[in-house]
Amino acid sequence: MGPEIKHHVLARADGSATFTSKLYSILAAANGPVEVQRRDELPEEAAIEVNIRPASGVGGPRERWLESVVSEVLRSVLFVYMHPRTLVQVTLQITKIPSLPFKGAVQDVALLPSLVNAAFLALVDGGLPLQSTVAAALVVVDGEGRSAVDTDEKAVVACQSVHALAFNQHAEMLLNQSSGNFGFAQWEDAAEQAERTCLDAMAPLGVDEQMANGAAEGTSWLRRELEEKAKEAFGPIWQQGALVSWLPRRYFDRACAFCDYALQAPRSLRDGNATIGMGSTGNRETSIQAFFPPTPNSSPVKRTPLPSSDAPLGDGFTAEEKNEALRPQPAEPWQPLVDYEDCDIRALDPGPRAVTFMGRVANLFDVANTPKTPRSAKGCVKLCVKDDTGAVTVRVWFASHVPTVKLGSLVSIWTNHISNGQSGSLSSTTAPLFVSLFPERDRNCHLMVHENSDDGTLCTKPLGYRKGQPLTGLMTLQNFIDGGHEIVDAKILVVVKSIGAKKQITRKDETITENINLQVQDDTADATLGLWGSNSSAPLHCIPQQESTMNPEATCARQGWKAGETVLLLQSAGCKLGRTTYLSFSSATIVDVDPDFPDAEWLRRWSLRQRSREAINPPFPEGIFDLNMIKHGPVRCLYTIGDLDEFARAAPGETFQGYLSVLLTEVKLVDNWRRRILFSGECCSIPTYANATTIQCEGCDKDVPLRLNPRVISQVMDETACIGTGKLLFSDLAWRDLFGRVPEELLRLDCDAMKYLSDRLLFCRLTLLFGWTGDESKAGGRICVLGVQS
Repeated sequence: MGPEIKHHVLARADGSATFTSKLYSILAAANGPVEVQRRDELPEEAAIEVNIRPASGVGGPRERWLESVVSEVLRSVLFVYMHPRTLVQVTLQITKIPSLPFKGAVQDVALLPSLVNAAFLALVDGGLPLQSTVAAALVVVDGEGRSAVDTDEKAVVACQSVHALAFNQHAEMLLNQSSGNFGFAQWEDAAEQAERTCLDAMAPLGVDEQMANGAAEGTSWLRRELEEKAKEAFGPIWQQGALVSWLPRRYFDRACAFCDYALQAPRSLRDGNATIGMGSTGNRETSIQAFFPPTPNSSPVKRTPLPSSDAPLGDGFTAEEKNEALRPQPAEPWQPLVDYEDCDIRALDPGPRAVTFMGRVANLFDVANTPKTPRSAKGCVKLCVKDDTGAVTVRVWFASHVPTVKLGSLVSIWTNHISNGQSGSLSSTTAPLFVSLFPERDRNCHLMVHENSDDGTLCTKPLGYRKGQPLTGLMTLQNFIDGGHEIVDAKILVVVKSIGAKKQITRKDETITENINLQVQDDTADATLGLWGSNSSAPLHCIPQQESTMNPEATCARQGWKAGETVLLLQSAGCKLGRTTYLSFSSATIVDVDPDFPDAEWLRRWSLRQRSREAINPPFPEGIFDLNMIKHGPVRCLYTIGDLDEFARAAPGETFQGYLSVLLTEVKLVDNWRRRILFSGECCSIPTYANATTIQCEGCDKDVPLRLNPRVISQVMDETACIGTGKLLFSDLAWRDLFGRVPEELLRLDCDAMKYLSDRLLFCRLTLLFGWTGDESKAGGRICVLGVQS
């Protein structure tokens, strides 16, 4: 006899059933498709949730494992792609358990077949769309190696191993769980016996005599239950003789249309290789599913025996054909199917509406996803996009092509629906509206990154800024450290001081992420800003310029961040206090890269002055001074160091040039050569020294060109004053006039020649052709030497 089954025992559930075997009794309820929470929503398929409640007590890790196993089996049975972004919920209550205690692992495996069978019957009763039929069986192997199905609890207690297996009507294995001591041969025998049992349960009525010589009476329990459900749903049609397999109630109209067609051809109905007849008992499938086009199967592949020959069979395709099929196709240009209304972010309203808007990426997060099928999304990039009027949260799902966006990128978005974020899980308080895009699957939405049309002027004003008024909530970095970070929507304006090296960090869950630390500052304090994940590519990322670019001003948008020049406006940034202040991004943080308002311009000029003043060897300013005018001009002025100091203080913004007659009182050519700091430079705000013209940067691993160290000339003086170490900035021509050779030739000299040259220069009277500019961002307050005359 088969198990005891009762249908629709719960009135408020879409589908319910009780399944009672010799060991367990399960009460199952199925509901769906129903609305799913945003965090569990799958863009291409329905989510499956299984809840198992034990007979007594509350569930624990054991029930969670059973839920995951049953959920995977049901995923192979249901049409999950028919109702995407929904939820199918199955609840399984254990109402009867064996009186004898089972071992822990044996108890879990023995329970699985009853759970799977009860869950499937509940789905059948609820009318959910199914792509296959499934049956599960428990096989018990005793100490002598004999296997048996549908045994009592005494056999399970004394068994050597137990095996829970499930098969669909095509003999494809959907479940395989075992416990105990067994070999591969014993498992094969158990699998074959379970396969026969499951197929017998689904065999058509009328062929029982083919099974076990007629000894399998009552084994077609699942087929009998399905046909009884079909008779209840299609009673009049069934009485007329049409053999119809069970379908969900929502397909009743399609089933009736098929049955009307079958009544007109009562003997045979052929479509390709499928034969549909009335009352047929042959080997062909007599099912209504054969009347409809086939649906792709997501269930595991059926076990096939290994070929007897050692030679590979191949798949019939050549290597060239495989490479051609796997080669990615060029992306087709996106064309909008309908008219999209162009509007600002502030004008967006929740609801279905075809709109397009433009903004800059103000925050960026990576959201991982575990794809269930090859066409499922592998993850998404969560963006905060802002313009001059407001901000919106955008989640861009991707299957193969990751969106190439970074902080500060100018993007345009086309969408046909705007949503409201719920409980802050999908959007932040600063960007409450929510947009979900899947451009690779949905042709009604699109994301475009402006690579060749961004000149850095669009959507750069901070939120809430009004011309002529101070920005609300803006504070200095020192006030932010002293307690301002506790204020909601606090804003700080900082400039990038230095960019650290990019590093790979291994998390506790063994995943690898990228990190880069920036040193930021304003005129009151400095701090460290940590960028993680995709944000770490923003300072160093550079999109290559295309030859077809007709807008040369768009080059600035492709470059990475520059130390001393890039200004960041941070709103609601995270703060961690310690020996150094560490700033980070949260989900509510909004970042403006190079915002357009007066405070940012002032901070940038201040940073350039500081950077040039603190540089160890700044580049010589070009295009400011005229050497020919100094040599051959009608007015040639001779200054003393004291006169130069007076003129610079009296007119700090002026630029003037002339002659200086000085005496070299200290030359450290040999000392710098021995210390291997004869040449110097700077990259990534890291000073570099070497006795070479180029060296590799420790931060970015790029070759850095070096110039002769200005500290070679330590001190010069005249009758009025003296100039300290490093306050003279020599051009390459001036160095050649001073040493009589180009700086690179100094590296060929030995120690004696270097000392001889240094001694000859000491206490020499020289005339310097100099220039002075009051703009400290050009030369950092140094005297620029354009030439040297003896």
